[in-house]
Amino acid sequence: MKISSNKYLNRSLKSVLLTIIFLTYIFMYGCGSDKQRDTFEVQVSKVNMMIDSKASPIIRETAQEFVRRAEYLSNGTISLEIVYTDDVLKELNRSDVDFCIIDNNQLVPSINQFELFNYPYIFADDEYQISSLNSPQVLKYVNDLIQQNIGEYWNIDSAMFTGNWFMVSGSKDNIKGVDGIVQMGVKDIYLDKYAYKDLEVQPFEYDKISENGYLTKQLLQKGIIEAGEATVSEIELMNMNGLTFMSTAHRQSTAWIMYKNTISDLNQLQQSALKQAAVYAQGYCKTMALEQEQACISLLKQKGVPILEVDTMKYFDWLGDIYANDIIEPKLYRLITNNAVSNKRII
Repeated sequence: MKISSNKYLNRSLKSVLLTIIFLTYIFMYGCGSDKQRDTFEVQVSKVNMMIDSKASPIIRETAQEFVRRAEYLSNGTISLEIVYTDDVLKELNRSDVDFCIIDNNQLVPSINQFELFNYPYIFADDEYQISSLNSPQVLKYVNDLIQQNIGEYWNIDSAMFTGNWFMVSGSKDNIKGVDGIVQMGVKDIYLDKYAYKDLEVQPFEYDKISENGYLTKQLLQKGIIEAGEATVSEIELMNMNGLTFMSTAHRQSTAWIMYKNTISDLNQLQQSALKQAAVYAQGYCKTMALEQEQACISLLKQKGVPILEVDTMKYFDWLGDIYANDIIEPKLYRLITNNAVSNKRII
């Protein structure tokens, strides 16, 4: 009995000692000083996103949504800051920038093939645009162009729909104004011999007159053009008296979310968070653009502005026959059409 009692006592002492050691560890490293706890904190990675200082409110808010999502999805291990610049394209070489949101027009001077995305009725609607440009086949093609012309360290993550351009006419019966605006939007002269040889309306190089759609009103009043294009935000600033809003959209605006190869230095959770944040930002941007558009149209209806519905698919099919055979980048156009899904949205 005595030997058995000693063995029991030894086991009890060992249990007590182990408990004391465990509690001491918890006290030192769990309840210790801030300095001691810091050695166990997860490293936070700083990531910078660059956008144009003149970017639209929709792009600015989309960038903020990207930040919110990335930081949340990374469990706070990413600290993302937005950097503003007057020229995103020129600043892409900055060592402190990992992501950017860049308008398609800003890439055109360096990659002329991207002009394709500005052509009128190149997309049937916003869903057609997003589904085609974000397909793996199209992204691979445009990324090859990015790396050849911008730098091997940049990649396009995704394309965003940032809003529609609409037509405004001086007369609701001015159907030729629609044809004129379509013609105006296509800058390549070779299209004239195919699509416009029988039209009375001549192409008008609107971009050389103004960079802002609000001057459409002045040009219409002076009789310089029969129809002009403007964004929803510009239409909201226009005096629409005597003018007709012509739906549906003449063309869809595109912006790209791009990232540097430097994000490969982040851990798997952080990289996944950034990828998911881009998906959320894409949907957020589209939702905001369409909500703004619908609010503008409702306001125009309340003011009694005539709204002439244009047959989108007529012009989409009409120009599609040309684009498929004679265009700046036929292979890219075919990839777009082969990977698109359309909701055929009609206002």
